[in-house]
Amino acid sequence: MRESLDLAGPLELIPEVHRKDVSTMPIGKEFTIRQEDKPGTLGKLCQALADQNVNILAFQSFPSEKGKSSIHLVLDNHTAAKAVLDQHRADYTETEVAP
Repeated sequence: MRESLDLAGPLELIPEVHRKDVSTMPIGKEFTIRQEDKPGTLGKLCQALADQNVNILAFQSFPSEKGKSSIHLVLDNHTAAKAVLDQHRADYTETEVAP
């Protein structure tokens, strides 16, 4: 019969170490905006957002169909961004994303 060597002593769980709260991932909003694909339209939109202190956290733009672009923006101030988009009568949708 072989005896086991237990150098650390018996295993005892320390509740403070093993009980860990796991926070949920924060949720942000991504705006998908459809607008004319012509010089200056994206610049005007970005300037309007900047004028309201809305910062762009993530950006992607590509042509979606003839004469139109699809712009995806994750912004730091959802409420102010919506106000700007509504004021400019933008064609947009919102999607929840992890920032």
